[in-house]
Amino acid sequence: MMDVRFGNITPTPRSELYDWLTENSYFVQKVPDYLDRVTAWSDEPVYFTPEISADEIKRAFKYGQRVRNEVLKKAFVRKMGRLGFAARIMAPLVFSQRSMDTIMSSKALLKLAEKVWRK
Repeated sequence: MMDVRFGNITPTPRSELYDWLTENSYFVQKVPDYLDRVTAWSDEPVYFTPEISADEIKRAFKYGQRVRNEVLKKAFVRKMGRLGFAARIMAPLVFSQRSMDTIMSSKALLKLAEKVWRK
């Protein structure tokens, strides 16, 4: 396994989920403004249900992010095994939130990361 993601189910207008959330006033974000801001990978809850509160959803997203980071670090160590112990030291640095944000916002770094990752 190289990556795993957990995220929002985004209710879209005229869907069964959207209608149910609207009828029961379960949205925590302004409708339909959230459609411009929220993606499947956002960590901001769009709604709650009787079974799970918005705070619990937010905690679940954070837990999912921690799981993803661990999977990415382990995949990095496996992929970069030729670096030996250095791969274990580098993995937490490479997959820190700051590093990931920097890589994802730079086309050049993203291309380099993809090139290295595919080797």
